[in-house]
Amino acid sequence: MFLRRLEISGFKSFASRTIFELGPGITAVVGPNGSGKSNIVEALRWVLGESSSRVLRARKLEEVIFVGSRSRPPAEKAEVTIVLDGLDGRDGRGQLSISRRAYRWGESDYLVNGRRARHRDVQELLVHLTGSTGASYAFIGQGLVESFLQMRPEDRRQLIEEASDVQRYRLRLEEACSRLARAREGMDKVRLLLGEIGPRLAQLERQARRAQEQRRLSTELAQALAVWYADAWHRSRSALEEATARLSRARQEEATLCDESSRCARELSQAAEEVKALRARAQAAAEERARRREAVQRLEQEAALTQQRLAMLGARRRDLEEELRSLREEMASLPPTDDEEGRHESLREFMASLEQELAKAREGLRRAEEEWRELSEAARSSRQRAEALRASAQEAERRAQRLRSATGDGNRHLQSLQEQRRALVRRMAQVVHALRELGRQEEAILRQGQELSQEMERLEREARQISAQIQQVESNQALRRAQLEEMRSRLQFVQDLERQLRPPLPEEEGGAVPGLETVLYRVLKVPKGLERAIEAALGEWLRALVVARSDEAIAAARRIADSSGERTYLVPMDGLRPVHSLSLTRERGVVGVAAQLVKCDPRYRRLVDALLGRVIIVEDVETAQRMARRELGTVVTLDGLVFHPWGAIGAGQGQHTRQFTLRLEWDSEDVVKEVQRLNALLDVGERELARLRSSLQERSEALAALRRQGASLEGERRRLQDAAAQQRARLAQLKGEMRGIMASLARLREQEAASLQEAQSLMERAAALQGEAQEAEAIAARLQPSLEAAAQRRREAGEAVGDLSARLASLQGQMRALEEEARRRWQARLRLEERIRAKEGQLAKLQQEEREVSAALADCQQRLEQARRQLQALPDEGPSEDAIARAEAREHEARQRLLQVQERLIAAERDLAQAEADLRHWRSEVESLAQKARADGYDPEALPPPPPEGVPEGLEAHIERLRAQLRRLGSVNSEAEGEYRQLRERHDGLVAQLADLEAAEAAVGRAMEEMDRFLERRFQETFDAVARGFSRYFASFFPGGEARLRLTDGPEPGVEMTARPPGKRVRTLNQLSGGERALTALAFLFALLETNPFPFCVLDEADAMLDEANVGRFADGLRELSRHIQFIVVTHNRKTIEAADAVYGISMGPDGASRVISLRLSDVAVG
Repeated sequence: MFLRRLEISGFKSFASRTIFELGPGITAVVGPNGSGKSNIVEALRWVLGESSSRVLRARKLEEVIFVGSRSRPPAEKAEVTIVLDGLDGRDGRGQLSISRRAYRWGESDYLVNGRRARHRDVQELLVHLTGSTGASYAFIGQGLVESFLQMRPEDRRQLIEEASDVQRYRLRLEEACSRLARAREGMDKVRLLLGEIGPRLAQLERQARRAQEQRRLSTELAQALAVWYADAWHRSRSALEEATARLSRARQEEATLCDESSRCARELSQAAEEVKALRARAQAAAEERARRREAVQRLEQEAALTQQRLAMLGARRRDLEEELRSLREEMASLPPTDDEEGRHESLREFMASLEQELAKAREGLRRAEEEWRELSEAARSSRQRAEALRASAQEAERRAQRLRSATGDGNRHLQSLQEQRRALVRRMAQVVHALRELGRQEEAILRQGQELSQEMERLEREARQISAQIQQVESNQALRRAQLEEMRSRLQFVQDLERQLRPPLPEEEGGAVPGLETVLYRVLKVPKGLERAIEAALGEWLRALVVARSDEAIAAARRIADSSGERTYLVPMDGLRPVHSLSLTRERGVVGVAAQLVKCDPRYRRLVDALLGRVIIVEDVETAQRMARRELGTVVTLDGLVFHPWGAIGAGQGQHTRQFTLRLEWDSEDVVKEVQRLNALLDVGERELARLRSSLQERSEALAALRRQGASLEGERRRLQDAAAQQRARLAQLKGEMRGIMASLARLREQEAASLQEAQSLMERAAALQGEAQEAEAIAARLQPSLEAAAQRRREAGEAVGDLSARLASLQGQMRALEEEARRRWQARLRLEERIRAKEGQLAKLQQEEREVSAALADCQQRLEQARRQLQALPDEGPSEDAIARAEAREHEARQRLLQVQERLIAAERDLAQAEADLRHWRSEVESLAQKARADGYDPEALPPPPPEGVPEGLEAHIERLRAQLRRLGSVNSEAEGEYRQLRERHDGLVAQLADLEAAEAAVGRAMEEMDRFLERRFQETFDAVARGFSRYFASFFPGGEARLRLTDGPEPGVEMTARPPGKRVRTLNQLSGGERALTALAFLFALLETNPFPFCVLDEADAMLDEANVGRFADGLRELSRHIQFIVVTHNRKTIEAADAVYGISMGPDGASRVISLRLSDVAVG
């Protein structure tokens, strides 16, 4: 098998789709640094599943995608595909393609022959084809060839294991371990199930036998009850029918009297209504006269007020009319605006003529000033140029003199600089020597620092582990303390609850009750989950006192009644009558009869049956409603809803029953045991904390000592670095001084020649400048008369402009005063017009309001007249007193007749009540009998008639004996027989399954032992082969040298490497030179490849440290191994390239993307 083709698209610098056609032998990849050669190696590792960011030089997945450049957009995905050929043999035709794609939004996937695959599928495929997921020694990255020498012995062992091709066997061993773990887990589960099923199986066997006995007794009891219920039902029904007939006669008599009573009541009501109506008419007449008189007075007051308001409005109207007349007269007295407009126009025309004259004067002034400025500037420039020319001539003469004197000083300075240069050379040599010495000292300190860092890392790891353990223990301690505090609070609460649940007793004689045995709630042992149901069923009976005899109970009851204490129930044990507990068949939703579910001491069983024998516990409300309709007894749901036989429903909890729930869940003895257990766990935890903290303190102290030592070494290293930096700075300074001195020497020589030449030219220039200065002074003298005449013309033009400006300003002031006066008059006119409009608006509103008030006054006077007429029209009086007295007498007579009828009705109702009581008694007897029959599973309506000879003697005693036997059996699981058969079959199956698992465990254990022996033997054989190959390759690279591998001591020994080139004695591999280290590492690599050839091997600049001669040996080794291995070599060495069968050249384009050219050397014509 070999690598046939590599396709790269969008991966790092390979922006475009690039195809590498590869073949057996050696393929060389060449190109300048930074062109993307190493990206080919990383692409191969990436497509084979590599994910390490360090190996791929990419911190995130999207960093492997081409990022783009100025001239090329970034790629959306990276894709690499390899095609493996020769899967059916070296010359076979079978091919396989593996692709990996990564998208910029973070998604990544694999393809095998174009189909999606998982990373694990690719790894398993590589293991199947090559024996490993990609041998680590088959991909040697840039600068990593020497890592073989820096590895720990344990890491070299892993390389040997890779070469021994044991990875696929290790995978099988791991699978076997997994199967063994699963088998043991299955065995544990089976044993656990058997441990759980065993007791349950024995319990079900006993329950099945009890179910059979219960069926026999139930059948016999049903036959006896059928005879007894038939006789009792016939006798009760006859008595009920007779009571029903008596009740019917009583009801008929009562209905007749009720009708007569209703008639008398209606007559009484009519008479009372007549009296009430007469009295109401008399009262209404008086009230109506008072109301009308009050309305007349109210309207009179309203008319007076309206008259006053109308007078006020008239006075206000007259005032407004007077004010409006005054404002209009003031408006008429204002002067007209036509005269002001004429004055404004004449001033504007005169001002326009003055502005034209002023503009002409200003233009003449501007021309005069321009002429004067031009002449002044020309004269000033001529004088300044003359002065500057004379100064330049003098400066040129002085500079020429200085140059002549400086030539002699330069010769002396040149000799001094040469002496300084020789001193600097000596000082630079001393600094270089000091830098080398400091470098050697720093290397030694770095080695010590690395050792200290490793030790500190070990201690820090241990400290972190101990700290984590301390945090875990402290968390557990805090949890236990919280649990302990909760248990203590609960213990206190339970103890307080015990005191609260004791019923209050009289204080005399210490509150003791003679014969008191216990309190009822202490008798009960309620299964978990039934507490609320039992509490709801018993209610306040939970606190009942249980005494031995009836006389003691009566005496205690009298004492409690005399002390006016809370209601307390007392139960004498000798006065209990036997109550038959219900017997129910198993139904869906029915938990059972409460008396059969609650456990107690046998001597209190009759008490429990009496209280709970006819209480049925069900799971939900629907079942409760269904059972309540059967009228078997009281039905209670698990959450405490009580359904009584007569239809009432109870909900909620009483004050004491709420506390009783907690009492049932926790007993004080259990809480005390829990507190003791938590205290013991806290003590153990504190001891563990002390031990861990002591261990942590020891490691912290050791770590602090190492840190101090490291700080000391770091300080010494910084001191050496500072000293080296100072020496480098000094060396740089000396180099700078040397460059400065050399530049000064050259500059001085050039300046000496230039100075002499410049002095001569300066003297010539000074003479020419003197002549130009004299000519400039003559020009300035000729311009002076013209300048004085221009100044005179400028003064005259300025005076004319000033005179005209003053006159124009005076006229503008007059114009502004006139405009201000006109503005004031206009504003006064506007204000008067505004006030006139406001007054007119107020006058209009006032006139409107006056009209409205006048209309209101007329309306009010009209209503007043009408109210006076109505008051006069009312009658003087209502009904007479005689009419009212006659009506009251008729009412008295009707009331007397009603009382007589009601006395007869009361007597009839007493007879009816007695008949109803008799009927309820016999109906209760019938219902009680029906309830008992239904409780025992009989329908009273469907019972057959009793036998003519009557019931057998002793039938009731026989029934009681059967019931007692059923009670002794207790609650019976009717499905126990079927469950027993099913559980027995499951038990037998699990026993067989356990035997199979134990046999499988033994077989897997033997296979694992055999695999361990095989792996050890295979590793030893591979190690021997690699050791021989390493020695042979080293000897070929270093004729006369020797190298070997050996195993270290230990259960899994590592691999130590020693090498000695010819003519050298070295103790460690670090003492080898760079080239020797590279060749030693290559010898080890070639030995690994020779022992277990991977189909292809990639070397990235593995020959970078080799000289020309050693590169040839490296190339010879490649040629020898290439007969079995395909090599892809990234190189810069000529001899390596010459050994290649094909060459790919990589370059970087201007768009930031790598470009490829290829060359197969066998196709190139020789010569």
